[in-house]
Amino acid sequence: MRAMVSPTAQEPARTAVPWAIGGALLLFAICFYRNAWVVDEAYVFFRTTENLFDGYGLRWNVDERVAAYTSPLWLLLTSIVRLFVSNPFYGVLLLSFVTSLAAFALFAGSLPSAERWKAAVFVFCCACSKSIVDFSSSGLETPLLYLLAAGFIWWLARTDTPSSDAPAVWAVPLGMLSLAFLTRPDAVLLFGPACALLLIRCRRSVISQPLWIAAALAPAIAWCVFAWIYYGFVFPNTAYAKLFCTGLGFDDKVRFGLRYLQQGLTADAPIFVWIAIAFLATVARRSALQTLLLVGVVASFGYLLLGAASSTHMAGKLIAAPLFLGLTVAVQTLRTTRQGLAAVSVFAVFTLISPMSPLKSATSWYSTPWTVGEDFFDTKEAAHLSGAALLGWSLHPDMPIHRWYREGLALKQSPKRVFFRRAIGFVAFAAGPDKHIVDLLGLSDPLLARMPFDEHAQPKTRPGHFQRSLPEGYAASIRTGENHLKDPALRAYYELLRSATRRPIWDEQRLGDLIALNFEQGRCFEAADEPGE
Repeated sequence: MRAMVSPTAQEPARTAVPWAIGGALLLFAICFYRNAWVVDEAYVFFRTTENLFDGYGLRWNVDERVAAYTSPLWLLLTSIVRLFVSNPFYGVLLLSFVTSLAAFALFAGSLPSAERWKAAVFVFCCACSKSIVDFSSSGLETPLLYLLAAGFIWWLARTDTPSSDAPAVWAVPLGMLSLAFLTRPDAVLLFGPACALLLIRCRRSVISQPLWIAAALAPAIAWCVFAWIYYGFVFPNTAYAKLFCTGLGFDDKVRFGLRYLQQGLTADAPIFVWIAIAFLATVARRSALQTLLLVGVVASFGYLLLGAASSTHMAGKLIAAPLFLGLTVAVQTLRTTRQGLAAVSVFAVFTLISPMSPLKSATSWYSTPWTVGEDFFDTKEAAHLSGAALLGWSLHPDMPIHRWYREGLALKQSPKRVFFRRAIGFVAFAAGPDKHIVDLLGLSDPLLARMPFDEHAQPKTRPGHFQRSLPEGYAASIRTGENHLKDPALRAYYELLRSATRRPIWDEQRLGDLIALNFEQGRCFEAADEPGE
């Protein structure tokens, strides 16, 4: 029999909760500041944004329509921030911090007042996670995935009648799934299983409300239609360069996937263990929605294992959002404050002993085995060492001071128009719209992205870095704006790409070429064997 607790005895605990949440938020803010950084890849977004503001449209190089960015929704948000903050380095970090705080607020709002203490546990554990903290900044779209994950949890808590006929019960999560697709297409794995259950439970309402389905899916559908018309392809160019057309074997992809998950487990072991325990707890309690949210987390890890890990060199990037969502469910499974204190104690001890703890960043106590020579390296630490971290603002307010950014400023003064590079973000942004930057990794180049990487040009296979050799005549083609490729088949294929990316959008021949590219030619081109220029 439970002992009775008087209201006066409960009062100190209630008043302590806001202080606990405030302390956890302060800890996260400190960790964010000490770890905040912006990766080279983020400046791919920023160059597209600058070209948009300069009147060139959503383009990477102004003379061709290519989607060199991966997240349309994040591009939209960074463009809005650009209206108020001219330096994208500071603008994107501000956006990332505010988005992360909004995610915490939504999670706290999903809890009953008697369980609000769980918000303090959640924020504290997030602040102790290397992956979550590292990619709460970085300039990439991960904080937006945090917000969508917390929003999903918040809505499920508000609609506590899963079999209700009210269309909003299932349409709002379906809309969030649509927004997740626009944030990062693979994010549909996170929310898809839970969404499917809601649709099944509310199937009578779903069948009778087609307009709600259309409204929920409208953002994703509208973007796909726009992307196909404007760019010629639904998927971004980066998907072809990093996933579809690398020529990488399945065994190599699995090897990279295992290595990626092993590194994630090393950095954030407590969260992985807690998610596993939470999965068993939700199954035992027959909490179907929570179980399927964790199934989404496992599905994301499976996707990493089977191929996605080969698309990035950034340790922690692709597991940060799944860990965040898994942690929301894990914290919800807590029954007592004593369990919460135990979880906090485990994370605190791990933070003290881990050399990669977010609290130790930029101190002599921080060390990482994942150097630049590794398959997946600590890109946050590399940014701190190369002048792309927020801690450097006091000495150099005009951030970033990365050497690639300085190289771009030098290119801006060059009389040459075309340059060939392997790292394109900082350089191309600083070089300005007048320079055509050809990415040898294919991220921003429509032809190279659809060719397999060259093992001779790149003896060591690096995830996310698949260098292509220039086909004979391609350099001249870029410099002159004409098709000078020597290989007949490649020349014909490139002519279709030129039509898709350079002809007027509503040109009749272009529309026919788009159909040929998307439905007849195949996703990738088999490169010829001739040596590159």
